[in-house]
Order: sequence, then structure tokens, then C-alpha cells
Amino acid sequence: MASNRFVLAALAGGVVNFVVGFVLYGVLLSGFFAANQGSAVGAIKEVPDLVHLALGQLVLGLFLAVVIDKWARVGGLAAGMKIGAISGLLIALGWDLTMFGVSNVSNITATLVDPLVFMVQLGCAGAATGAVLGPRT
Repeated sequence: MASNRFVLAALAGGVVNFVVGFVLYGVLLSGFFAANQGSAVGAIKEVPDLVHLALGQLVLGLFLAVVIDKWARVGGLAAGMKIGAISGLLIALGWDLTMFGVSNVSNITATLVDPLVFMVQLGCAGAATGAVLGPRT
């Protein structure tokens, strides 16, 4: 039963991550990120490769399930959201600053805004993951 719940939690995190990412990056903030691209030409695909994008989101869902359930040994919506948000902020800030230092994919504005957006995205995915796992007793 616990392993089934773990797999469902990872899937829930991945699906929520995909949907929230689409809403945030693909709908609400697409214009902002387009306006704040760096000088790299053709770096962003016109049509995303949805198969690999979905696989990446599922891996992030699995990451959240491991951190929430196996490492932090917590559960529940609030704990999952907290872990997801903190993880999202730190992962994206580290990644974005590194990429800004070695590439021209985005300008400094997008580099500093993206971690905040990813914090919201992974916070939502963490909440779903934690909710499926349920509170620890």
C-alpha cells in the first residue's frame, strides 16, 4: 500500500507540475519571458517537445516524492508545499544563475524572476505530492 501511494504521489506531483508549468510559463508569463530572452538565437523551440517535457515533469514529481516521503519523512498538503517551494526556489536560482554565467539564453531580469515562478510551480506540485502521501502519523 505504501509503495502504491508513493508512485501515485510521484505521478500527481508530475502531472500538477506539468499543468501549473503550462499555465505559468505557457500562458501567463510567455510574453514576459519572450521579452527577456538573451541574445541566443533559436535557443527556445517554437513548438515544445511534449514527450520529453512531460518526462522531465514526471522526474521532478519523483524527486518531490523522494524528498517529502523518504528524506523529510513528512506528508500532507502544507508540508509538501513548503518542501516543493523551497526546493523550487533553490534549484531554479542555482540553475538560472549558472546558465546566465555561461550562456545568453535570458537576461538578468528573467534570470531573477524565473526562480520565483518555479517556486510557485514546484510548491503546487509539492502540495499535490504531499496530499497524496497524506499526513504522517
